[in-house]
Amino acid sequence: PDGTGLERLTRDTSMEDAGVLSPDGSKLAYVSTLGGARTANIWVMDLKTRKRRNLTGDGSKAPPATMNGHFRPAWSADGQWIAFSSDRGEKWIGAETGAGAGHSHPTSLYVMRADGSDMRRVTNKSGMAYGAPKWSADGRKLVAYVLTARDTFSARMHGAGIAALNSTSQIVEIDVATGAETALTSGPALKVNPQ
Repeated sequence: PDGTGLERLTRDTSMEDAGVLSPDGSKLAYVSTLGGARTANIWVMDLKTRKRRNLTGDGSKAPPATMNGHFRPAWSADGQWIAFSSDRGEKWIGAETGAGAGHSHPTSLYVMRADGSDMRRVTNKSGMAYGAPKWSADGRKLVAYVLTARDTFSARMHGAGIAALNSTSQIVEIDVATGAETALTSGPALKVNPQ
């Protein structure tokens, strides 16, 4: 916590990001593009042994016909579940379809056990983008941001400092069992990364 003891955990040529420690501090869930083929998967590493496992990838090296990325893992308080956002199975839409950052990016929220089993989709609204899920202390709800998939491109440009492009997102609470959604915010502007 004081910044000492810095240690590199991975040495791959892939992009590795969004690392989050399990509640007991023994494991790290993170996103990696290891294996290529324009996919990002959720991996879990045992910090003692440094063994790691891809929880969401199928091992294919071929580019998928549809989007197949998995992002922003979050541990439940009991360490038994991981929530994440994913564009798995979504069609490439918008400008630069499949070729660059200019596409729209619909995503849904998913949960799975910490070993990758029992994966299921929690949100299922067409044309929407959900992201950055966080668990409630009791493990019954998630909070996340949501915006229309159409607005994801301009939201990325806004983040790059292009203020003329307006996008609006909201923070929502989602019941993990039913997918029922309650808005926690309203009004214009981007709202991201709830805690």
